[in-house]
Amino acid sequence: MGRRIVALLGGFVVVIAVLGVVSAVGMRARSPLVPNAVRKSGRLTKGLVLKSSGTPGGMASVVRHVGRRAVAPTKPVQAVVTDDGFVIALPSGPTTDRVRNIVTHGSATIVHEGATVEVGEPEVVAWPRWHRC
Repeated sequence: MGRRIVALLGGFVVVIAVLGVVSAVGMRARSPLVPNAVRKSGRLTKGLVLKSSGTPGGMASVVRHVGRRAVAPTKPVQAVVTDDGFVIALPSGPTTDRVRNIVTHGSATIVHEGATVEVGEPEVVAWPRWHRC
């Protein structure tokens, strides 16, 4: 029994290592397959993340906004509270339809830690080059 568990864990570690190497090599080679796979996996897991997003202690917040086709699309995001409101990272870039819809409409709703907050005058700001995480 113990050997089977060790073999199973060893196999799992090998699979994770291979996926990591393939991902790193694909990103360095600028292969479109890797970002597309990441995007698709994000779409698959979005429903699971949305279940706890916006709740107290949840790992993400939720942004609701008016879109071109849907009245209130939702997206899980990592929102950080600031003195002026919220800062949200844009891993897909500032030119996505979602970001353009929010900026064009001029408002959105953020559900963060169980509180629903209406935000206005959203803007895209550059991340300071001098800041290192």
